[in-house]
Amino acid sequence: MKRKRVEILDAVVENVDDPSGQVSHGWIRVTGPLVENVSPLETGETTFLDDIYPDYPREHPPVKVDCLLLVEQTPGCTVYYFLLLVTSPKDPNVYERYGMGIKSSSISPEQLQERTITII
Repeated sequence: MKRKRVEILDAVVENVDDPSGQVSHGWIRVTGPLVENVSPLETGETTFLDDIYPDYPREHPPVKVDCLLLVEQTPGCTVYYFLLLVTSPKDPNVYERYGMGIKSSSISPEQLQERTITII
């Protein structure tokens, strides 16, 4: 069973000229559980995430990412699917996507903070 964890509050998409063409600007505001300040570089048992899938794997990874929990899948072993985010260099109050992450071990409720964030 899959349980979605994020609620979309607002979304704006601006197109160049063609409504089905290239996007010139946009953002989405969501609320959901966030795990802050996770190092995507750590390996071994201290790692929060089991697998990381960066959008641009050839670029140097950030020191820290924040993990927005999108889906929790059960039965059997629970698997958590995260959207990995970094603070935008354009605006410190918004995030940009870094990639996706997966965790298959348990998460304590103290690690998850319900937050409302904007992603560009």
